[in-house]
Amino acid sequence: ASPMGMLPPIPLIHITGTKGKGSTACLCESILRKQGYKTGLFTSPHLMTIRERIRINGRPIDEKLFGEVYWTIRKCFEAGNETEDDDDGGDGPPVLP
Repeated sequence: ASPMGMLPPIPLIHITGTKGKGSTACLCESILRKQGYKTGLFTSPHLMTIRERIRINGRPIDEKLFGEVYWTIRKCFEAGNETEDDDDGGDGPPVLP
């Protein structure tokens, strides 16, 4: 089984809309953290580095952890896209839908 299939259910808040999502997400994360919850926050876009998008308990994700998780996910994705009938003709990385 894929490592991605082994993740336990995770309680989450998904914020949608056209304005104020980042501020709302940061406010929710801060309130939950101050109440003693462990938090993860993903926002987009980033300004300087992609790691800004991911915060764990109020802090940007560690560079080493980000690299480890990125390559684990990428390898799973690439393994799932290896089929005989790929029509892109290239040997490069798969194109995300």
